[in-house]
Amino acid sequence: MKPPDYYKCARHELIDFVPGAANRILDCGCGSGIFGKTIKQRQKCALVGIELNRHASGLARNNIDYTIKADLNTFDFTTLKTDFDLIIFSDILEHLINPHITLKKALTKLTPNGSVLISIPNIAHPSILKQLKAGLFRYTAAGILDNTHLRFFTKTTITQLLAALDLKIKKLRPYPSKENPIQYHILAQPVKELHGQPKTTIIIPTFNCMAYTKQTISSLYATEQLPFKLIVIDNNSTDETVTWLRSMDNFLHIENEQNLGFSISNNLGLELVKTPSFILANNDIVFTPHATSRLFNRLYSDQQIGIVGPLTNYASGPQVIKNVPYNNTESLYTFSEQIRSSNIDKTMPFHRIVFFCTIFKSELLQKVGLLDENFIVGNFEDDDYCRRAISAGYKLLIDKSVFVHHYGSQTWKENNLDYKLYMEHNKTIFTKKYGL
Repeated sequence: MKPPDYYKCARHELIDFVPGAANRILDCGCGSGIFGKTIKQRQKCALVGIELNRHASGLARNNIDYTIKADLNTFDFTTLKTDFDLIIFSDILEHLINPHITLKKALTKLTPNGSVLISIPNIAHPSILKQLKAGLFRYTAAGILDNTHLRFFTKTTITQLLAALDLKIKKLRPYPSKENPIQYHILAQPVKELHGQPKTTIIIPTFNCMAYTKQTISSLYATEQLPFKLIVIDNNSTDETVTWLRSMDNFLHIENEQNLGFSISNNLGLELVKTPSFILANNDIVFTPHATSRLFNRLYSDQQIGIVGPLTNYASGPQVIKNVPYNNTESLYTFSEQIRSSNIDKTMPFHRIVFFCTIFKSELLQKVGLLDENFIVGNFEDDDYCRRAISAGYKLLIDKSVFVHHYGSQTWKENNLDYKLYMEHNKTIFTKKYGL
């Protein structure tokens, strides 16, 4: 049985996430409309609420402008006669059968510059983890384990859900504190896509190293490239990376609670791929003009080709050109053009492509699967995936007409990660897996 005040929360803690310019607001799961009343007391707006509970929706009619008694699982959002500057899902997504579908339908009623405000319980709260360690999962009348919750979210999974719907996180905070994250408050907006029909999804994991990340992404947008969708996966950076990511409007990002490493981070992005191809890229590279377009064209020059990588200045194996002559961006571009003109249509089949900037056919996700998450932090996940792709009948190529600059191992260096330790650990996993 629900507590008497279950539908009567004022939610004063959310008011600072409500954009002051929003004058048409839809509150999905509005309860008795107390939060809506609080918003209306602060700013001039028209506020519509949707609520399933009969008693609560009756009370809401006294607090907000218009109330619809309906089940959000089946509600037809097209029946709403206006679009909204703000759509609120305050502790309601977890009660829905399919939050992704409901949220997607609601977004059709969002104005072009509108926002979505979400409050969501955190199933990874320390108290829940403590229960799980004891083999318990006890539902309660309210709270994180509310007995009417159908879905459960962590910081990573709610931000991944938003990215799947092309929503850009603008503000996010644990509440009531970072040490006691009972729930997350998020304000998100539709990403401002540069390419309406992307042909590739570029996935870039980050862990600090903001200066390199900014240069990588800047070079991507500054040079002519294949139409793309960019998803950045941040691994709980402690510098200004997250603040900068939230400030950017033209690409998506996911926020993790800790450093999940190369395989898991990329897999979070790969689960969202809807384009014909995808690119796994490090956050310490510099894209050269037309690099991704040329890699894409090479990838689709033969039905059997599954993975293509470029030449670079820093990697292991035959992709490396030693003693490169450039020392700035302009001379890098000149050098990359010299490489292109002297190696037109030159390729090299090889059994291993280094995943610092690599393009794949998306069909590999169905036939080969995701990256093996047993390889922690980094190293050998690319060796493993290449072997699996070859076993599935795909060819691997180095395109010798494409050059991409790679600073190399900057995340390892800046975060003082023990490269040798993880290399040996992953090497052991790799050799055991393949009986080497």
